[in-house]
Amino acid sequence: MRAESWGPWRERLLRRAAAEPVPAILLARLHTATALERAGRPLPLELVRDLGDSVYEACPEDAEKLAQALTQTAGGRFDIKAVRVGDRIDKRFMQPAAAGLVEVRAVSGWAIRDAAGKWQFLADVS
Repeated sequence: MRAESWGPWRERLLRRAAAEPVPAILLARLHTATALERAGRPLPLELVRDLGDSVYEACPEDAEKLAQALTQTAGGRFDIKAVRVGDRIDKRFMQPAAAGLVEVRAVSGWAIRDAAGKWQFLADVS
């Protein structure tokens, strides 16, 4: 996300974070991830999960793009599956809020698979 192509997105996030708490939380989590990366430490999957929660709360339209970027830089340590409104419920990597749901109406986080391919965190959907 340091690439020039992400510049407009970063600028928008910075402006929103200065005025709104939800984007500010996302920005803080991104700064934590950046600090860990610079220190040569792997991102804890819990932080990746929390990033997903913030992404879906602050800018859900960018969830898939951000999931791809984070997965690419993870070097195989984890894989993120973004979920969209309208997707069919898949209990392998989704945690529906209620039984009997067929289609995703709302998303509040993405799914994360570890390096071994095991789902560590399911996407919270309703």
